[in-house]
Amino acid sequence: MNEVETMNVDVATTSETETRENTIETFFEKIDELNNLTKWFNRQGRIFLRKSNKSRRRRNTSTNAKSGFSVPVKIDPILAEFLNVNPNEYMPRTEVTKRLTEYIKNNSLQCEDNKKLFVCDEKLAKVFSIDVGTQTNWFEMQKFLAKLLTSVKKDVANKDAGNAPTNAPANAPANAPAPAPAPAPAPVPGGEASKKKLKKAAV
Repeated sequence: MNEVETMNVDVATTSETETRENTIETFFEKIDELNNLTKWFNRQGRIFLRKSNKSRRRRNTSTNAKSGFSVPVKIDPILAEFLNVNPNEYMPRTEVTKRLTEYIKNNSLQCEDNKKLFVCDEKLAKVFSIDVGTQTNWFEMQKFLAKLLTSVKKDVANKDAGNAPTNAPANAPANAPAPAPAPAPAPVPGGEASKKKLKKAAV
């Protein structure tokens, strides 16, 4: 092999080696980039999942759980008549307040100088059991409503108490004599009577 051929082989070998080295370096660079991307996705993914779970819990709480004024309540018959609703049905307190507010505004019962105050006409005074012309406010109206609204649990408990069975037999006559008292228990041996006998014998 002459010198020219030898030089060509060396050049070719060097070029192939450099190409391989460059390829390997590029490969490791890509791996580093992928590792960095993986770390970034893991970090951002946790943040995204955390926010997503929080928003989902908020939606479930707001749609499923009813509390406070949104819980249905039993309405007193006099208030049910005023609202023109069935007294046996349950209604949220927010709906009751809304209808009362509409009545007050539609009948111009609010005070001109202070809209937070209103005057009770004959119908409202009858519902709230106060004098006609009494000036009150929205906060005090909730106090009046507290006496006219019953929670569902209390209403069910009252119904159960009213339907509870009595101790008297169902077929017993109204004027039946009271049952005889139970006989007194027999004295226990060694009791007070036995002690007295022992004392007399000793004397």
